[in-house]
Amino acid sequence: MKKVKMLGVLSASVLVMAGLASCGSKETKYDLTVWCPVEHQEVYKGFVEKFKASSDEYKELNIKIGTCSEADAYATVSKDVEGAADVFSFANDQLYNLINVGALTQLGGEYETFVKDNNLTGMINAAQKDGKTYAFPITADNGYFLYYNGDVVKNYTETTTFADVASQCAAAGKKFVVPVGDSWYTYGIFSGYGAKYEVTYGDDGKEQSITCDYNGANGLKAGNFMLSLNEMKGFQYADGGSSGEKSVVLNDYITSNVNNIGAVVVGTWQYNTISEAWGADKTNCTYLPLMTAGDTTSRMRSFIGGKMVGVNKLSKNVPLALKFAKFISGEDAQKTRFEKLSMGPSNTTLNDSTEVKSNKAIAGLAAQVAKAGDAQINVPSTFWTAVQNFGASICYKKEINKDNLQEKLDGLVSDITTITK
Repeated sequence: MKKVKMLGVLSASVLVMAGLASCGSKETKYDLTVWCPVEHQEVYKGFVEKFKASSDEYKELNIKIGTCSEADAYATVSKDVEGAADVFSFANDQLYNLINVGALTQLGGEYETFVKDNNLTGMINAAQKDGKTYAFPITADNGYFLYYNGDVVKNYTETTTFADVASQCAAAGKKFVVPVGDSWYTYGIFSGYGAKYEVTYGDDGKEQSITCDYNGANGLKAGNFMLSLNEMKGFQYADGGSSGEKSVVLNDYITSNVNNIGAVVVGTWQYNTISEAWGADKTNCTYLPLMTAGDTTSRMRSFIGGKMVGVNKLSKNVPLALKFAKFISGEDAQKTRFEKLSMGPSNTTLNDSTEVKSNKAIAGLAAQVAKAGDAQINVPSTFWTAVQNFGASICYKKEINKDNLQEKLDGLVSDITTITK
């Protein structure tokens, strides 16, 4: 699940050479068929021309570009793996399902080395299952981090805590917005304290079992930290809709109250709204603060996601498909995506570049990834509703306290681990 959902787009394809292509169609007269979102077509046409010009062995290739949104990749490919494109892009949280239906070629040798040597650790992990690599990362721009107004929060460092940020916001008459009632974000609190879950899948790709220790010692620390937020002056609860109150839905709250906010935990998509209100010079983006529960201090973590390129395991030309996939996931191609499509790169060299670092939102996410980022993969289907309801109960409805916290955590784990057949 991603917080910014892409709409599936199925439309007339833009082709390199001739003919028509779309999700679910493939013509054998072409040497290679590639799927990408419709809004990326022109960029991919450029990739194809550059690839063909890179070697005499490629210059006569017929490469067809068809349309398929990254959000729809699994749904489309799984219907007909053999008839799907040789090379296609997809959102990283679809990796396991694509592997389970036999749609991804495992990468080895130079291709696996290429992925590991050139990408952020979080996206390398996101491209793997059981230690084996199955895709080429191309972006790392879905996650969350801290925005803070430099006139409100001073001297932010690696040792700054949530309490520090909240108190400075309160002193300035501002709010520190933390979306505790949105499970995508609440994950980072549990994970920050080391609480975990694990999913086992059957051969059919369906969940067979789920384990979760959110009711153990680490989960208890996470729960106590959430309780402590309620005591912080300046703290403002937000969610993804779990409270049923539209005014505290994170994106709506930011839009309506941006000038009353001194700091907020959110992703890259809110940069324009925030910076236009605060001023670009006062808008700072960086890693999340430290959480304190009792004598334990840990940094809030973030789900990290992005886009990837996969090679169809049933392609009739896997060697060529691998070469093309490597080409369009390299530094030059990622730079093109950044410049023309505003997509944050997963390439480590680009993330260290002045151009990327000057984009405050992407640089802020990169800082969080480097400190505390977890690949968003293998998440229980039961996780989302259970965790957001827990967050709303503890920080909005305030039905949870120190006396019943353990009981409520036990219930949360029961909700997460119960698979509905």
